[in-house]
Order: sequence, then structure tokens, then C-alpha cells
Amino acid sequence: MFTSLILYATFRKEIGYDGWRLDFVRGFWGGYVRDYIEASEPYFSVGEYWDSLSYTNGEADHNQDAHRQRIVDWINATNGTSGAFDVTTKGILHAVSINSGTSFSQHLFKFAFSIEQGQMDFEIKLVSFI
Repeated sequence: MFTSLILYATFRKEIGYDGWRLDFVRGFWGGYVRDYIEASEPYFSVGEYWDSLSYTNGEADHNQDAHRQRIVDWINATNGTSGAFDVTTKGILHAVSINSGTSFSQHLFKFAFSIEQGQMDFEIKLVSFI
């Protein structure tokens, strides 16, 4: 099966695709992606690693480093051959926009502050998700 998928992956060049957008990469190990990426040599590859934010009492926690780290771990498993959508920031922005207990700017500042304080140590290879 691997050989068949590699043949299909290399066919993308013939039909004019430059890269890969991979859905639900949380469902498979990044090492498998690395094998396909290395074989098909795309210009760009990005995965969609959806996961739940961390919540306490129904509100998103200010520190979402573990969420972002799971995405980064997947990127690292690809040996850097693929990036991933930054769904952590998308989730944070969504959570603070619907939060009625505190002002949007106060809540967003708390999230941004936890990121700025160097609580995360990873090579950034995240792609904005709109």
C-alpha cells in the first residue's frame, strides 16, 4: 500500500499541485507523513491538527501551551517536512470572543502574556488558520 500511495503522491507534480494540505493529522503519526513528503517532495505541506483547548469551569484556560505543544510534537515527528495550522491561536481567539465574564482585551492579554513569557520552547512552523 505504501508504494501505491507514493506513486499517487508523486503524480501530483504531473497535474500541477505544489504541495499538500493534510486533514485530521491528529489521526496519524507524523512519521508516516514524513515518508510521503520526502517521497513526493512538495514545495509546501501543512497539516490540520484539531484538538480541544484546556478548560476549567467552562472557560478556556489562559495557558494553552500543552495544546500548542501537541501540534509542535506532530510537526517534529514529520522531521520538519510539514507545518501545521495554528489552531491553538484560532481556538484562543474564538474562546475570548465568546467569553462574557471578562472583557475581550483583558482575556486576550492574559493568553498573550502566557505565550510571551517564554512558556513554550519550540521551533515555530505554524501556519495561520483563518
